[in-house]
Amino acid sequence: MAHASLRLKLIGLVAGSVFLVLCLVAVVVDSSTNQAVFSSIDRELDRRTRDFSTRGPGPRRPLDRPFEDDPGTGRRRPNPRGNRPLSMPIFIPNPPPGPGETPRPEPLDPEGLRLARQGTTQFRTVVSQGEPMRIISRPLILENGLEGVIQASTPLSDFLASLAELRQTLLFFVLPLGVALASLVSLLVVGQLLAPIRRIVAEVEGIQVADENRRVAVVGKDEFAELATTLNNMLSRLSQGIAAEKQANQKLREAMERQKRFTADASHEMKTPLAIIKAHSGLIAEESAYKQESISAIDEAATRMIQLTAGLLDLAKIDAQRDATMVPIFASALLKDLALSFAHEGSRITFQNDPADPAFLGQFDEATRALQNLIQNALTHGGPGQVLVKVVIREARIQFAVSDQGKGIPAEHLPHLFERFYRVDSSRNSQSGGSGLGLAIVQAIAERHLGTVSVQSDSTGTTFTLDLPLWQSKDV
Repeated sequence: MAHASLRLKLIGLVAGSVFLVLCLVAVVVDSSTNQAVFSSIDRELDRRTRDFSTRGPGPRRPLDRPFEDDPGTGRRRPNPRGNRPLSMPIFIPNPPPGPGETPRPEPLDPEGLRLARQGTTQFRTVVSQGEPMRIISRPLILENGLEGVIQASTPLSDFLASLAELRQTLLFFVLPLGVALASLVSLLVVGQLLAPIRRIVAEVEGIQVADENRRVAVVGKDEFAELATTLNNMLSRLSQGIAAEKQANQKLREAMERQKRFTADASHEMKTPLAIIKAHSGLIAEESAYKQESISAIDEAATRMIQLTAGLLDLAKIDAQRDATMVPIFASALLKDLALSFAHEGSRITFQNDPADPAFLGQFDEATRALQNLIQNALTHGGPGQVLVKVVIREARIQFAVSDQGKGIPAEHLPHLFERFYRVDSSRNSQSGGSGLGLAIVQAIAERHLGTVSVQSDSTGTTFTLDLPLWQSKDV
């Protein structure tokens, strides 16, 4: 699993980091210990040689004699009574011994002696007779004014053995034990730290498509809580996307259903006038006595076919021109054109504009067609009374209200009035009915102009309202 791999990586990272830290600590400890040991030896050598160089005149005590004559060989040898934890100083005068004088002992560190004669105290580690020694070479001035050098030494075998033992302890005990303990602790700690991830993974895996509103629990305020919040935001976006897709699919299904109904209704609408034309054309061919009646029926069927075809073409044209350029249209110009269109109705239609003469963005021909359909609908179905076309402004909207004084429309028909081929009269063969596309065309034009069309009806009359966004000169 992914979290198991992450756990191993974290444990390896922690163990590696601890190993590097312990290595650094071991180097520091070794270096510090080595420096501390040699500093302590150097301080003691410095103290002993300083004490010897500053000692006043007088006979030397036996302990001050580092060398003595060997009775058997006659050579100089280290004085065992002069041995101390730090060997006694060796006095080496600067001038060579005169005739008859006892030869001076050889220096412990010739190179240190040479450097000390230049005036600087030297601390050096040399190997004498197979044993490492720490030697100090200190310049001094004798009482008679002659320069000399004091050398003192101490063996380093014990100190070096202790340092080697310390290194082995650090290398073979402290480092492995530290890495092992760090790995064990990191195994426990990393397991606890990754527990929220395992919980989040389990919750996310448990979310199904049907659980679109289910979310991951957010615990605490750390990075894991931020991760859970991010996942919840992603799930919310996915849920919104699924909801939008469902809505789009629903709209597509509704559009397909409307298309099916449209095809069925169009076929039905065309079937009737075509059947009439076919029947009466047969009568004409037979020189029937009903020739005049047949011709009239054919004319009426042709008229209905023309209306139906014109309506279908208008709907197709509106759908095809959805991206056409809109221009400002003033209500006064639109009402003037409508008045000319219905001049044959005389005083039956009253046009009433708003004093501000409002305007909207749109296509002049389409807007005219929409209001012509509403006015014609009022003239046809609103009875012999007056028809009022009124323009008002309401909250940045321009409204064209077309009202008649008819007997009204039953409430059950109001929600379906703008459906294609829908008629209040249930008879599809009604001679007085239109194509059933007039109000559908009005709705299509209103939607293309970012507006709406609505209807209110009661026993005193019916009012259709075309509501469009108001245009202002600053919108240009």
